[in-house]
Amino acid sequence: MSDTNSDLAASLIPLELLFGNPDRAMPRLSPDGTRLAFLAPNEGVLNVWVGPVGQERFQPVTSDRDRGIRTYFWGYDGQSILFLQDIGGDEDWHLFRVDLTTNQASDLTPFEHVQAQVIEYTKHHPTRMVLGLNRRDQRYHDAYLLDLMTGDMQLIAENPGDVVGWVADAELAVRGAMAARPDGGFDLRVRPTAQSDWEVVLTWSADENLNSQPVAFSADGGTLYLLDSRHSDAARLVAHDLTTGVETVMAEDPTYDVSAVEIDPESREVQLVARSEERRVGKECRSRWSPYH
Repeated sequence: MSDTNSDLAASLIPLELLFGNPDRAMPRLSPDGTRLAFLAPNEGVLNVWVGPVGQERFQPVTSDRDRGIRTYFWGYDGQSILFLQDIGGDEDWHLFRVDLTTNQASDLTPFEHVQAQVIEYTKHHPTRMVLGLNRRDQRYHDAYLLDLMTGDMQLIAENPGDVVGWVADAELAVRGAMAARPDGGFDLRVRPTAQSDWEVVLTWSADENLNSQPVAFSADGGTLYLLDSRHSDAARLVAHDLTTGVETVMAEDPTYDVSAVEIDPESREVQLVARSEERRVGKECRSRWSPYH
């Protein structure tokens, strides 16, 4: 090898640094703050490890030997890890629960060619979750109420064929729906209770819907927080009063979109907002987070 090629090889970043697994990633504290979970390789494959905070006694609690785990979170009961995994990249995500007393994993959505989507999971209902599943019709996701301990589930909102996203309130009632329109826009449908009829409360045009979407219901269910680019050059955070229809702008920037919102899990009030300050490429963009007051 020539000196030039040797110098070039010596200056190249090793491929394992660019494409290999991280040593540790995505740390998550347990609900009581006593344990830490993170992703780390186990026999070369990313798995979830758990151990006591402030110590190095971590052990793998999952045993994936294929593509590795990328998405996980603590169960609010503090005794379980929940994670999503597909098979061979088919994107038919299954929801798994790991019982940390035994490290046994259970597939809570053991259905072939069905994709699970987490719609709502709150600390006030630690053993229940609202899931989207295209189990009835592979083209559409219905909403189900899942018992995380038993695996029992109940259909609570059936997709009429145009709903692309559901929103549940603090009591796990599905009360919001994003419905696609033939003109490329979206209708936002809301209902007062899970037994009520749906009503269209606003419509986003094909241009507006790229940066507009419902975020969450307030604790009392009377307000719906929205990312909304109507009447603005950039998406704003808006509070929509479902009784009066009055909308209050909570956060905005004249140039940059409000791109993400963090909701307090206890009070369901807005804690943080982020605005995108560079063009989004795939899932990556530069965002600036600010506390909401």
